[in-house]
Amino acid sequence: HKANATAPSVELGINVVATQYTYEKDSKDDQYDEDATYLAPGEPVETEADLIKVIENGGEVSITKDIALSSTVQIAGDTVIHGNGKTITLNSESITNGALFDGNGHDLTIENLILDGQNGSIGHYFGVVNGGTDSTLTLSNVTIRNFKTERILRAHGVKNVSLTNVTISGNMAKDYGVLFTNVENMTLKKVSLTDNTVVSQNSKGESVGTLLMMWGNSAVNKLVAENITIENNTVGEHLIATSGTNCNDAIELTSGSIKGNSEGKGIYMVGSLMVGTEMSVQCPIVLNNDGNKGVCTLTNNGTIVGDISSADWAVNSRGKPIYTGTGTHTGTKTNLKVQ
Repeated sequence: HKANATAPSVELGINVVATQYTYEKDSKDDQYDEDATYLAPGEPVETEADLIKVIENGGEVSITKDIALSSTVQIAGDTVIHGNGKTITLNSESITNGALFDGNGHDLTIENLILDGQNGSIGHYFGVVNGGTDSTLTLSNVTIRNFKTERILRAHGVKNVSLTNVTISGNMAKDYGVLFTNVENMTLKKVSLTDNTVVSQNSKGESVGTLLMMWGNSAVNKLVAENITIENNTVGEHLIATSGTNCNDAIELTSGSIKGNSEGKGIYMVGSLMVGTEMSVQCPIVLNNDGNKGVCTLTNNGTIVGDISSADWAVNSRGKPIYTGTGTHTGTKTNLKVQ
């Protein structure tokens, strides 16, 4: 083109946004764009009204500013929410008509987002995030903090749950912190449950409340947790528990730690429990056989500090479960077949 003239350009209809990996080097070094930002794909939203409107029929959204929500977000189609590191706060003392984000039977993915209740209340049993029947629920790089609620995270009849780099901290729940009901596959990687309180009173005046509950059905239900942290929580009854499960159902704690929680509160389950070589469990464990007299097994290849037992009533009617593995155990073993 001529001197001092505007250079010609061609519009291709695409926008290329990229940053440099640290294993990629230019003529200078591998850090020239270390402060560059990447905006995830999807319809950009920056207000509550935008967010509700854009995802009411599902789709992909990209949050570009912090947003304060005063009502629930109902999803009517498969949805992906890119948080871009932004924060969604609860701009109301109380929400009672549903979950803050309700998948409502549709696939729901939330990534790179902070959900901060600012000590506000969600007075609905769906909790903060809810996954519905025959859907998938995926959270990646998500923090859920400072909510007062019935439950924090709920998945009911969901086909698959995947939580990766998820922090659930500083919340107060009444009956369950995390509730998985009739979910066949649950995968937790680098999930942190810390400084939560899950306590309420039942009709008899007894303290109840379970941090992580797996409620089973006739299918095989399996939860695998890698690099899980459960620390400094206050619970009324159990840290981890199962209901409706049998000896074909399983919880695998491959690595991480459980420590510093309510004294005397621990794991109570029917099913197979595996403690991996890089897992440390510091709490009591009660493992019972199932109602069909199926024999359940605790395989300890890691470290357990705390008494391990089977309840007398369960042993009398169902027999003793099995304790096995190459790990270390400090505490008593009661009503178990040690192999």
